[in-house]
Amino acid sequence: MKILFLSHAYKEKHEWLIKGILEVFKRHNYSVDYELYESVSYDFIFAFNRIALKKYEKIPQKKQVPVIYSFCLSDIVEEYIITNVVTQTIIIKDKVIRINHLSNTMALYQDMIFPSCIKSGLTFHKERPLIYIRIEDDYLGELTFLKLLRLLNQMDNYTIYYQSDHAISRYYINPHIKIITCKHDIREEIDMADIVIGSGMIAAFAVQQEKKTIVIGERGYGGLVTNENLEYHISNCFQGRNGGKLDEFIPLHLVENAIKTDEINIPKTMEKLSLLQAQCEDRFIKRIEQIVLISGRICLNDSTLLYRFSPDFDIIKKKKRFWLCKQIFRTLYKSVNESESAVIWAFQHPYSIMEVLSKFPQEYEEDIMEYIQELITEKILIPTESLSENNTFV
Repeated sequence: MKILFLSHAYKEKHEWLIKGILEVFKRHNYSVDYELYESVSYDFIFAFNRIALKKYEKIPQKKQVPVIYSFCLSDIVEEYIITNVVTQTIIIKDKVIRINHLSNTMALYQDMIFPSCIKSGLTFHKERPLIYIRIEDDYLGELTFLKLLRLLNQMDNYTIYYQSDHAISRYYINPHIKIITCKHDIREEIDMADIVIGSGMIAAFAVQQEKKTIVIGERGYGGLVTNENLEYHISNCFQGRNGGKLDEFIPLHLVENAIKTDEINIPKTMEKLSLLQAQCEDRFIKRIEQIVLISGRICLNDSTLLYRFSPDFDIIKKKKRFWLCKQIFRTLYKSVNESESAVIWAFQHPYSIMEVLSKFPQEYEEDIMEYIQELITEKILIPTESLSENNTFV
């Protein structure tokens, strides 16, 4: 497939995620352009983050191309939009956050996407074993580190690097613990370390670099990563304990045991990681191809495709007028006349366009067909095979 990839990163994790998505596309032989070429015909446009999506609005000649909009689950407040420009929105899970409702054109991708981070193979000469610590989340990350500090101060037989952008008073920290800024390359720091304590992408990078990885994050103590629990950690985005609460108690004796234990089979863990990543990528690509396929069928006006009235909308009668309103906010979308409302209500249950047309007088067929096309474009009518049948995919 030929795709136009538009992206914007305003966080460090965005850069990693963008790189991870691009790697998936390229491993599946997708041809990627980062700028629009007028002579090129694209199969779809992939826009990561809202600012990147605005670039698409400046490409009117490409309006017939499916547009897939994507962003991180942790950015849903900033990035959540409902627009007719987007064919499908894919929210990529990077944290454990509960969502009560998603728009009909949105889907939550339950797998974690992260770029490759291969071990350099360099040998580092160290007097003592090195522990590298980086916990995602600005506020809770600092609190989590302070909870660990009593144990870390006692471990003077290790050199400990803690990476943070926040100033921490040296008064509470023993000399063997060094504070480094986020200007240092995370992957280089992980490469030098013997043990990595962290969450999110940091933990994912550490596992890829074959390091002993201990997951501690905003949701508590997740423990040592092994081939037995790797799948659970990926599904939990390496955020801590499964079902853990924000800012919960961290058992320091378990952390100490995990640091000192040698009971870990790195080759088996790497084998399991390769298998899980392949499965995650396969699900992601299948979803992308399904979006493009369904969008193509809509453009072709396939008479065998069934449509229904989107559950994101409702029709209400107010002051002798019919109104389309959006369910999620209960806001008025636009007024419709009685004939238009009859066409919409004809799709209360899944029907093909031809089946609905047969219910109306033949002399109005052309007008009704034009109106149905308008409803499909505005996603008021959706295909029953639509990905929105299930807002979550795993």
